[in-house]
Amino acid sequence: MKIIKKIWHNLNYGLKELWNSSKNFKGFDRVKAIFDMLWCWLRYGASPNNYIWFDFFNATSKQRKTYMTHKQNVHIIKLFNNPNSIYKVQNKFTFAEILGEKYGRFYALSNQVDFAKFKKIASSGKIVYKPLRGAQGAGISVFESNNIDALYEYVTQLPLGIIEQWINQNDEMSSLYPNAVNPLRIQTLYIKDTVHIIAGTITIANGTKIANASAPNSIFALIDVNTGIVCTDGCDYSGNYFIQHPETKKTFKGFQIPYWDKVVDLINKTAKRFPDIRHIGWDVAIGKDGPIIIEANETPGYTAFQTYKLTKKHEGLMPIYKKLIIQG
Repeated sequence: MKIIKKIWHNLNYGLKELWNSSKNFKGFDRVKAIFDMLWCWLRYGASPNNYIWFDFFNATSKQRKTYMTHKQNVHIIKLFNNPNSIYKVQNKFTFAEILGEKYGRFYALSNQVDFAKFKKIASSGKIVYKPLRGAQGAGISVFESNNIDALYEYVTQLPLGIIEQWINQNDEMSSLYPNAVNPLRIQTLYIKDTVHIIAGTITIANGTKIANASAPNSIFALIDVNTGIVCTDGCDYSGNYFIQHPETKKTFKGFQIPYWDKVVDLINKTAKRFPDIRHIGWDVAIGKDGPIIIEANETPGYTAFQTYKLTKKHEGLMPIYKKLIIQG
């Protein structure tokens, strides 16, 4: 009975996703797109969401084969990430403990921090609270107060999580948007003692204190991983397109990520500390004096890196993965 319920749940979810995604098309194109989405799921493992963001409606079969799709992403994660080890990055406190001084900021468990350490964490008047587990920014909050005693009383009553010192962002990064830390997402594959950087994005907040690419109003753009230069305009997951930030008017394309060489060096060294989790999406902040690892994600993401609205070409990341996997 449970198996039947699960099958029905998955089928119902899939049909709803298919129907909602098809709303991007009108008239006969909608009917055509629905059948084409079904074909792409069977042939390429592409979800309806993949179909939209990769512009599969206008792509040839040869072009579609170049994309990392939902099914292939699941397969590669299973291939490279040991499920018995992923707690090391899933649990944010465990991850911080593994990095130790390399974590780059004060931190503690929210219900175990003494007042003296809390004052260090809250020295700027801001702290970041995160649930121990979570993804896509869920549950993350920024607290500000001039009353350290009241803030301590409040935070220590929150559900168990990690509290962290606010990262003082590099001025150039703040010029994009000053009210949040604007992180990089760098995707790596660790094969034969070599850390390969596959792709990178920068996420810029828009009217919020937390920048997360999965949030509807956060803007993301692609980074040329060879140079650290933002190589596209920006977009968000609401389908909006941005040449410059709507508030700061800062142009995205051509922006040089500060300390890029140090970013690459930090990721290379850190990735090698997780030999059983070889496919990771690294969230990196650019602090006043250089890069700081925010967290590691055992599900690195793949949609933003291949978004047609940004790349302007029907060419995905699969050729890079295939080449590296053959080497490994």
